[in-house]
Amino acid sequence: MKRIRLKSSGLMIVSVVLVLLIFFHWLGALTWLDNLVLRAFAPINSSLYQFGFNVSQSYHDANDQRNSAELIRQKDEQIAQLLKTNAELVAIKKDDQVLRAYFKLFAEDKFNYVMAKVLSRDIISRDAVSRNKLIINRGASDGLMIGFLVVDQNGAAVGKISKLKDHLAEVSLINSNDCQLAVAVQNEDQTIGVAQGDLGLMVRLDFVPQSQKLSEGQLVVSSGLEPDIPSNIIVGKIKTIDSASVNNIWQKVSLEPIANLDNLSWLAVVVPKEPFSFCHFF
Repeated sequence: MKRIRLKSSGLMIVSVVLVLLIFFHWLGALTWLDNLVLRAFAPINSSLYQFGFNVSQSYHDANDQRNSAELIRQKDEQIAQLLKTNAELVAIKKDDQVLRAYFKLFAEDKFNYVMAKVLSRDIISRDAVSRNKLIINRGASDGLMIGFLVVDQNGAAVGKISKLKDHLAEVSLINSNDCQLAVAVQNEDQTIGVAQGDLGLMVRLDFVPQSQKLSEGQLVVSSGLEPDIPSNIIVGKIKTIDSASVNNIWQKVSLEPIANLDNLSWLAVVVPKEPFSFCHFF
């Protein structure tokens, strides 16, 4: 009973004190106490506010960083896609220019052609012969034969078919050791000879007698003396002449190919309109 009375008395006292505090606060008599309490708790309030502000700022900074990282990732993806699209457009434009040139060549109707796409070239091989061979997507099923001449979009000789499968063919470029082509110089004597690759670095003009007069810059074309290869297909121009070579029979002559052998994506194989026959000469 005593405990209950004490508790009741304590609650009554607290209640009275609270009522009095509220009353005096309403009258303004406790302003000095409010100010004292505020000044006493000001450092604590300031610390709590700063702590909350730092937490909030850290959250916003972290969120901004995540948003920035995502934005950068999206921009990188867009840039990569744009670069890919640009590269594709450049390739398409290049192919379009080359194909237009081929169509113009075909419109001249001088020869029959089979259009071919270059599939591969072993440009990193240490073997000079391998570096100067191409694989194209046309073969025996398309009417090709070993020895057929291959030209670029300007009609300049690129090489010859050296190996053949049903749907593929190997092209030996004119600067390859195993590519030989009967040619003629466009001079007064129409000097004939054989153009042959030399270690993939140059093209030689062999079997030109010392008696023949040549000049640098003269054009060299196919002579038409080979089976299935028409005449007057441009091959190159004379680059150097060494008449005082050790060999007293033949001149030492080098040619500069007209075709750009380092940048080939499409080719045309020259197909004779009529089968070649030596009987035509008898």
